[in-house]
Amino acid sequence: MAQDRIPTSRWARAAKVGRLAATQGAKQTATRMANVTRSDEAADAALARRQVETAEQIVAALGTMKGAAMKLGQVMSFLDVGLVPEEYREEFQAKLAQLRDAAPKVSFKDMKKVLESEYGEKLDRVFASFDPVPVAAASIGQVYKAHLDDGRCVAVKVQYPGVDAAVRADLQNLGMILRLMKRIAPGLDPQELGAEIRGRVEEELDYELEAQNQRTLARIFRGHPFIVVPDVLTDLSHQRVVVTEYVQGTRFEEFKTLDDAARDRLGEIIFRFYFGCMYRHHQFSGDPHPGNCLLLEDGRMAFLDFGLFKRIPRQVAEYELQTQRFGVEGRGRELIEHLHRGGWIGDPKFYDEAECATRRCRPSTSSAAGWRCSRWRCSDSCA
Repeated sequence: MAQDRIPTSRWARAAKVGRLAATQGAKQTATRMANVTRSDEAADAALARRQVETAEQIVAALGTMKGAAMKLGQVMSFLDVGLVPEEYREEFQAKLAQLRDAAPKVSFKDMKKVLESEYGEKLDRVFASFDPVPVAAASIGQVYKAHLDDGRCVAVKVQYPGVDAAVRADLQNLGMILRLMKRIAPGLDPQELGAEIRGRVEEELDYELEAQNQRTLARIFRGHPFIVVPDVLTDLSHQRVVVTEYVQGTRFEEFKTLDDAARDRLGEIIFRFYFGCMYRHHQFSGDPHPGNCLLLEDGRMAFLDFGLFKRIPRQVAEYELQTQRFGVEGRGRELIEHLHRGGWIGDPKFYDEAECATRRCRPSTSSAAGWRCSRWRCSDSCA
């Protein structure tokens, strides 16, 4: 069913999240009250089922809102952050897989207005043919299939009308949305997650920036034996429209059912693409969810959607790679020292040997900078 309007008011979008939070809070309270008369085993089962229902409803509701709220819902639909007990995880993932491929559609009438506004002329003067039925729908825009006068088949990604206002409203409401998500994923750090989201999501509204990101990776992987990044048609791409080479293939929910050997191969391709971009090229897609990869007929994997994108300094990439090397090689002591130096563990200070001895630190860790003293290593609190 077409959704003709995206709520863009901060208050309208906050109200939806607020109602959802209140409803789920009341249901969880009711379950706990009912558990008073249940056995421990029955109470645990009831709470687990309520947690599953809460997670499904929260993620599904966010997944229909478009904008940043939908982006969070999509991420939570596939990310293993302990949303539900392990015994319900497969069922949960199956129900929410539809968020990746079957998001509610916005009518073509409204999307056509965006296209003609960007091009400044009628659509039939830009494309030889244009299929009004979208082939994909996501958090920020919808994708259509079209043909050019020279016969080339292209994918046309169009931004939803008004979605920029919806995204900015979501960013204003981000604290409320993250508190709601923390209800089903207590391990999340709302402040860290919120800071990263604010820094990346508004960039996703600029399709010219997305086109630039995709052009960069398409150039890097051109001619690659098993990775494909579709080429961008720069002259047809604008701030709210990006046009790329059209690729067609098997989606994640289908190819994940292949045999072990095939899945191992595809898993390695996906790993090599995302981590290779990060550590070899120091730039990568920040949206590596299953809806953004297609298995082509010739066995190559095509990667899509580079709106959420990040570049990292070489030294950051090298630090993370060294962390992984220490772990793989079983060099535990060096790994701990490395994590301390990077600020990931504790707040270490260095002393010379004599000073450290007076603080009764265990002399089991040393470095070129001197003896290391930190709370977790000391018999006394001395950091």
